[in-house]
Amino acid sequence: MNQLELKLKNEGMSLAASANREWLERARQIARTLTSAHGEVTIDDVRARWIYSIPFGNWAGSVFKGGEFVCVGYQETEHKGSHGRIIKVWTLRDSHNSNSNAV
Repeated sequence: MNQLELKLKNEGMSLAASANREWLERARQIARTLTSAHGEVTIDDVRARWIYSIPFGNWAGSVFKGGEFVCVGYQETEHKGSHGRIIKVWTLRDSHNSNSNAV
């Protein structure tokens, strides 16, 4: 992806996130809860526990943005609509730093 494409992608994600702040925060809370319970989380995990009437949209690409979460790996998605693409595995930054220091 070239710089212009990346810039446009980031602008689009920001726009979608700002228009759906309430839903984005609810999704982040689900991600925090799952990470606290299991140590790691993916967007598939958040989607599986999504009980609200609004569907996941472009805004969901911003769930793990902002520095609160850190990527710790990759796996293939289990969500059928995502066609087997690779997604990131996340943990909370504070948990990751604690584990890194303990090693």
